[in-house]
Amino acid sequence: MANAKYLMPVVLGLSLLSVSAFVVYYVFKKDDEEEGDKRVKTSRIKVIEVDVPKSIVPALIGRGGSNIKEIERTTGAKVNVKEFSDKEFDVCVIRGRSDAAQMAETIIHDFINQQPVNVEDSMSVPAWACGRIIGSQGENINSISHRSGARIKVVSNGDRGTERKVLFWGTKEQIKVAKDLIENSVAQEKCRREIEASKRSPRHVSSSQSPSPTPSVTTSDNAEDSSGDQVQKHVKYKRSENRGAPIE
Repeated sequence: MANAKYLMPVVLGLSLLSVSAFVVYYVFKKDDEEEGDKRVKTSRIKVIEVDVPKSIVPALIGRGGSNIKEIERTTGAKVNVKEFSDKEFDVCVIRGRSDAAQMAETIIHDFINQQPVNVEDSMSVPAWACGRIIGSQGENINSISHRSGARIKVVSNGDRGTERKVLFWGTKEQIKVAKDLIENSVAQEKCRREIEASKRSPRHVSSSQSPSPTPSVTTSDNAEDSSGDQVQKHVKYKRSENRGAPIE
């Protein structure tokens, strides 16, 4: 009985120790599982960055962000655009599940590839042709811009040089059409100036022709008068008195 009396506390102690160990194991195991779940959940969120040319960003965003909202609705990913003033590209940041983010990335890349790439270009024109190129109240240059689809600006030089620079923004095809139309305006102005110059120049007066020699009829010294006989006449030609001696 004495041994049983001392044995019971030992058994109870071992039991409590086992229970405590189990509780500690369970708590740590649960913490590990929660951390694992967090890691799994975190790994499911994917962030993708896509470079977008600045000229395409407005079209990608759409009016009032309509295009971005449509991409988010279709894919379930979140899309934001980061603007960089010191770079030629802005960055489109995509956040979402891996499949959603990849789908949004594909849509954005397809949109970029379908858009025409705008470039900048310039040309020099004679200063005297700028009036014709611009037109009254910008009528002609606005017409050229509308017909070509390119943006056009004539740069005014402060030094009033003989040439002006014309700047273009648009696709290569649009800029080519705009340049052809401007060259046509320059040719028209050049033709107009040549016509005006020809009207102002004095006409060429040709020198007067020398008068033709006038014949003079004289009779010889031995010619008979009123005798009825044939009178031999000698016709002599002489130049005008102011042109020299008569020809014998």
